[in-house]
Amino acid sequence: MSSSNRSSCIGVAGAGNSGVPHAAMISKAGLHAYLYADKKHRKSNFNDLLLQSYKDGNLPFADAFINTAGEVIGTYNVTLVFSIQRMVNMCGEIWNNMPEFAHDQFVAELEECDNLGDVLIGTVTANGFSSKARNRIHPRGFMDLAVSPMASRSTLGNAFIAGVKKGMYCGLFPCDLPVSVMDNYRKVFSEQTLRGLPNGFSALFANTNLWVHPGPLLLGLVAAEMNAPGLKFYPDCFGGRFGSRVAANLAKAINALAQKYQAPNLPVGVDLSQFYYDFHASDIPDFAKRLPAYNAQSFMPNVETMEKSRYLIEDPAVLGTLATLAKLADMSPRPFYAVVDMVGMAINDDYINDTCELPEDDLSALDMKGLSFSEIIGAINETKDEWDQRWEGGLEAERINRVKAASGPNFHEFIAARLADPAMKPVWDEFVHSQF
Repeated sequence: MSSSNRSSCIGVAGAGNSGVPHAAMISKAGLHAYLYADKKHRKSNFNDLLLQSYKDGNLPFADAFINTAGEVIGTYNVTLVFSIQRMVNMCGEIWNNMPEFAHDQFVAELEECDNLGDVLIGTVTANGFSSKARNRIHPRGFMDLAVSPMASRSTLGNAFIAGVKKGMYCGLFPCDLPVSVMDNYRKVFSEQTLRGLPNGFSALFANTNLWVHPGPLLLGLVAAEMNAPGLKFYPDCFGGRFGSRVAANLAKAINALAQKYQAPNLPVGVDLSQFYYDFHASDIPDFAKRLPAYNAQSFMPNVETMEKSRYLIEDPAVLGTLATLAKLADMSPRPFYAVVDMVGMAINDDYINDTCELPEDDLSALDMKGLSFSEIIGAINETKDEWDQRWEGGLEAERINRVKAASGPNFHEFIAARLADPAMKPVWDEFVHSQF
């Protein structure tokens, strides 16, 4: 497919609460949406969409449609894709809508793909995705979003879009990637104010989930366990007297850390939230009670599954990374550890013993283990020429070796090795004669 045609084709990896609505929005914008889910994660949404096409799941494509309700109402055509390589071949950009625990698997799949060099990889709620992936894959570049562009849910292949954010922060890697790579995103979310950051890494500090979710939810656990009638997370936990204080203090700590890592001028706390939702509130409690996209869909995790809630697993894990970044920048990590440790003790019966062997200052989650503060600053501000040179200098060879180690030699390599072994010639000759 020509590069001009590929530019209007956008892939979406992940067919969950974020991916299905995102694919619908891409189609709504007049672009061609390709939706992909790994075989192990093709749950009800992908399978229900597949049933519409009456095609075998082994075929490369299947056409389907997504019905949307809520703020966006319509029916939008998408193409289901059963191979990530096929999506790479067809699309000029691919959006990662997978939860953070699946990011490593997504990168591993992309490592095995050819023709990735002309593809932009975007990530919803990136949490440093470009930093994690830059040494393992070499696409055209990365576009990291601070948060999800929508409040949405998806069931049975249909999407409910409670609200589309009015503002968005994003960063690019390499840092000198042309801003024209954002053009398709601007088409899809045409009414959204898009603000660029110095680099992809900076989007991590504009993620409101990190201070909105874990601390306030922790304070609401007792009420949730007692099945308090009508309990809602946003107005009651996040917007409560004590939850809002925890959130505000953590937001200040994250903003101070952002300035250390060259991401200045980010709004703090409720001001950042107001940018995303474009309405005025006097403080966090006022904001939480009037938050339009969530009031009808206020999310309170089920007590029985609370220990698996991403509010208490994914977000605190990122706070642990921020604690390490704080220490490297000669800042106190206390605000981050305060939430991480309390959440850990609440959901783990033996948290103290289970965490005593964790390595100190381990930034392996960002593929920055062992880097100093100055080295991290250099890494996040890497230019395209510098990145290309590192790949030519050995990263590409490392990628090939990883893929070979994971999959073993391919059929052609296997046959070539056999033919090169003189001891195998009689066996090979006998095999050829038996076949023909």
